[in-house]
Amino acid sequence: YSFIDSWFLVLSMPAFAIEWVPADQPDASMALQTNPRLAFYAFFIATGASLLLGHIASEYHTEVLAREAAQQRVEMEAAMKEMYSQFEASALQAAPLAAQAPSRRVRWGVVAALVTTLLITFLGTFLQSIEFHVRGIFAEFIFGEPIDTKLSLWTMGAAVSSGRGSDGGVIAL
Repeated sequence: YSFIDSWFLVLSMPAFAIEWVPADQPDASMALQTNPRLAFYAFFIATGASLLLGHIASEYHTEVLAREAAQQRVEMEAAMKEMYSQFEASALQAAPLAAQAPSRRVRWGVVAALVTTLLITFLGTFLQSIEFHVRGIFAEFIFGEPIDTKLSLWTMGAAVSSGRGSDGGVIAL
């Protein structure tokens, strides 16, 4: 779902990029601009890192299962028919996560990468990641002053879903 969040923010940038200047009254203008900030990019990078780590874990898992299956086949051939029936039962068992890494350094590297991804995702969610700038006479008329607001994904989601208690789709977004 993280790429959906990123897509929503990227979509909001042109959707909220409005500049209006009437030809007959240039003083009565309005401008609204959305700018991504560092936390947005951190969240996007964390999403990509999470996907990459998922693929790496899947490849390690497949490799370890193949290695275990090959080792069990050699043992089965030596023990003949009796060992073959044991192999069928054990082939369905899952390999532990720690067995997927070839060394202790790789195990700690995977743990460090997962912790880093979680930290970056947390920061990207709660740090201010987008700015709204609303200026001009209509901003002053509607809001009383020009607006410079900085939002995080969390505050943007809360603002979008406020007052929509019955709209489950918006609240889930």
